[in-house]
Amino acid sequence: MGTSEAASAFEDILSNRMLGFEWGNWANYIKMKAPSDGVVVSRNIKVGDMVMPGMLAIMIIDMESLEIDVSIGESMISRVNVGKKVLIEIPSIHFKTQGIIHAIVPDVNPMTHKIKMRIHFDKKDENIFPGMYAKITI
Repeated sequence: MGTSEAASAFEDILSNRMLGFEWGNWANYIKMKAPSDGVVVSRNIKVGDMVMPGMLAIMIIDMESLEIDVSIGESMISRVNVGKKVLIEIPSIHFKTQGIIHAIVPDVNPMTHKIKMRIHFDKKDENIFPGMYAKITI
């Protein structure tokens, strides 16, 4: 199908002429597909809502690859680097493991004077969920 044919087909859909369907019936056939497996933690739309490109419709978290976002004081920047191992503890479930600094965001928050880091770790325990409190030892 050429570009002009695709544009014409799209115009037919918008003008409710495609195969005699009315737009309300055609909408029953439109599906959204998640780019990856995960658990839905937030749904910002409901049936019948209009969505637009770039709109956060549904938030999905991949429970197998959780990360820890940490903010550290700018005075500690000389003690961290990408690839450095850190100790992770989640006290509420008595969980301890090692993690690796995956990224250091090169931007200091001017209000708090803190720098963000992202830490990857092996989630051995199924009782770890997004938002849990963790202690990081550098």
